Amino acid sequence: METDRPNNFFYNVSGERAQELLLEHGKLGDFLVRPSESNKNDHTLSVHRGDRVTHVKIPMRDGNYILPNGTVFQNLKSLVEHICQENVFAEPDGTVIEMRTPFMMRITDKSLLIGCDRFFHPMITGRDAEILLMPEPHGTFLLRESSSTPGEFVIGVKCNDEILHIKIHNANGRYKVGQHGEAFRTVGDLVKNYTEVNMFQTNGKPVHLYFPLQSTSFFASMIDERIDFLKKPSKRNPKKDNAAEEFDTLQNDSEPNIFNSKREGRKQENACKNRYKNVLPFDDSRIKLKTDPDEPRQSDYINANYVEVLHDERYREFEGFNKKYITTQGCLENTIGAFWRMVWQENSRTIVMITKEVERGKVKCVPYWPGLGEELESGFFGEILIKGVMEELDDNFIRREFEITKKNTDERRRILHFQLLFWDDYECPVNSVQCYMDEINRKSEDIQNDALDNPIGPMIVHCSAGIGRTGTYIVIDILIGVIKHNGLNWPIDVAKAVRMVREQRSQMVQNENQYNFIYEAVRAFINSTHEIKRNGFNQQNIANSLNQIKINDREENSHVNHSKNPNSADLNTVIPFSDSKNGLILSPPPLPKKKSKPPPPPPSQNQNYVNS
Repeated sequence: METDRPNNFFYNVSGERAQELLLEHGKLGDFLVRPSESNKNDHTLSVHRGDRVTHVKIPMRDGNYILPNGTVFQNLKSLVEHICQENVFAEPDGTVIEMRTPFMMRITDKSLLIGCDRFFHPMITGRDAEILLMPEPHGTFLLRESSSTPGEFVIGVKCNDEILHIKIHNANGRYKVGQHGEAFRTVGDLVKNYTEVNMFQTNGKPVHLYFPLQSTSFFASMIDERIDFLKKPSKRNPKKDNAAEEFDTLQNDSEPNIFNSKREGRKQENACKNRYKNVLPFDDSRIKLKTDPDEPRQSDYINANYVEVLHDERYREFEGFNKKYITTQGCLENTIGAFWRMVWQENSRTIVMITKEVERGKVKCVPYWPGLGEELESGFFGEILIKGVMEELDDNFIRREFEITKKNTDERRRILHFQLLFWDDYECPVNSVQCYMDEINRKSEDIQNDALDNPIGPMIVHCSAGIGRTGTYIVIDILIGVIKHNGLNWPIDVAKAVRMVREQRSQMVQNENQYNFIYEAVRAFINSTHEIKRNGFNQQNIANSLNQIKINDREENSHVNHSKNPNSADLNTVIPFSDSKNGLILSPPPLPKKKSKPPPPPPSQNQNYVNS
């Protein structure tokens, strides 16, 4: 049985092997912890220095780990966390060694996993495998990376009441179990063989590989294989594809919300501030507006939540990437003041609005901003002044810029407002949201760079209810951010990303169409990245590549049924994955000829929010 490493920084390798791994697969500043070769109780830090590897001994004294500069730690994990925070380490002679991140061995040849990618679980330890397998029936198995030998694999299998860890050895490019087992060209071939032919333990008992334990995590470079699998019929329910089954499993998962209350949103005095009575903020992550204790008319309530990338053992795929958002509903007439109060309080400088004011005859969001050259007094008592200073309109996108000030202060803030017009409440975007997402992030970073002494607050994202399109946008942004940060040979997990944001605001990513679109948007980004590498970096190439992304192979059908309203949608139709590996299909819905029209009466706050 294979032993676990203490965390994802420990490798049970020699100094020579550590040097090979770091120089071949690592980068400047990567480090790993390994056993000392001179004293079995001590450890050694091996650090990538660019053209060489430096080994720093970590002696153990009285149960504590001691760095050469004398700093003492109770365990290796706290020592590594200290290194990651400090980023540099000074030796006693004054030599400075830069240490950035723990080294992560990544699979570079994805062909090794073809055929077993659906039950390959990246970035888990033996203990994690045991937790996953223990409640499953006899014969359930999974595949994971070896914790002790980088580049090798382990089969975890439930065998009666115990979990076995069967190591797959790499012998000169061939894979086998045990010293005398048959050798196979790929890991997939090996696993397939042992699902048909039993392995045997040393005591003669057979080991059955009956049921592969599906994983939602996969290497970004294997996005095509993942989507191909999701398009296939489910073995459990042939009437559904694997994507539908994956989304149903997510919908039936009550764990993220089990301990979260929505008490504040249900209070009678706050009911009129909710656009939909069934879309309420969690209490533990809601935005609390600062109020004057001497002013009883003020309320700290707004239907909004913080949503950020979480970093704990459940979400290892998101290591190294940090981003925080504010998610909220489209404004009602009586919540505009609270909205601008929140913008000022949180020092947010970017607002992303993923809705039109009116869609299909229904008010989705009242205009909460002034027109170009106009001013609006808002906040609790008109204490915040908003001025429209720029507005640019194209067929799909409106860019606005506001200048806001607060009475009795000299501070002026620049606020960017981006309104996406092509993504309505019943459809996914038809041309890639990625083009606009890149622009939004780029301009937001420019504002951050201009305000280094005063870090800006989270980006605000809203649609109508602040859950469907908002959640989809945020999950896409997070996954693409992880890929940009960690590269294509790093695992991503769409289901886990959705679960993570749902922990912080309920019902995020509401329907199967939106869930499918997340996969396609990520694939579009990866394909555009490959296109850029092939053709060279060119902004027009990027835009052309991304603008071809469409959903649903039905372009020719847009002219078939003239009896239907061209803006109508069949709510029972799920947008399938495209058969093209280059993206999706459909034209943008027609935009209104006029910029504005008199809105219909506002909705009752007693209605439920449906679809998204």
